[in-house]
Amino acid sequence: MPQKKSNIDRKQSASTIGILKIFVAFTTKISATHEIFIGFFMSGYVKMITNSLLIYKFGAC
Repeated sequence: MPQKKSNIDRKQSASTIGILKIFVAFTTKISATHEIFIGFFMSGYVKMITNSLLIYKFGAC
């Protein structure tokens, strides 16, 4: 019985470490590509999408 419990604990710790590693990698990736996202926002890409969505929503009326 105690062996199974320790096995589960080891698996949980390994999974949490893996999640932390993925989180760190994701945050570093975001910081690296943050300038690209800012560029998209500055170019009005999001505005274009929102405008098209608004036209699609209210254009049917």
